[in-house]
Amino acid sequence: MDDSKDGYLIITDSMNKYGDRSGALGKEFGRLKTRLGYGRQHVFHSIRITMITQLIRASVPGTLIAELVGHETGLVTFDVYSQGASAGQKLAALGRLPALPSVQVAATKHGQALPDKISDGVDLNSVSNAR
Repeated sequence: MDDSKDGYLIITDSMNKYGDRSGALGKEFGRLKTRLGYGRQHVFHSIRITMITQLIRASVPGTLIAELVGHETGLVTFDVYSQGASAGQKLAALGRLPALPSVQVAATKHGQALPDKISDGVDLNSVSNAR
């Protein structure tokens, strides 16, 4: 995040007419998942669901998971009085995530070829937006 020019992890110049950057990212994700053959039940939020699930399965403490994904714990001790986990603790927790698979994608954006190989970062077969 120290290298971020706008305070966000994912760099994009795309915004809708209301200045919302998430809509453009969601559309790009939708196009990518369609090209990869995934259906409507797989949504951008699936990445968040998978990450939280994998962190739980890696025995990362719930308070650290909540902090990583921007959730409050609902406990005064952690939400008010704690200064949070250190960068090293966060990095160690993320290092417990399983390796990400790579996929080959033939894609273009605005007529320009995108990289041949990208990391999809999520097993879309294991999650859906169904609760």
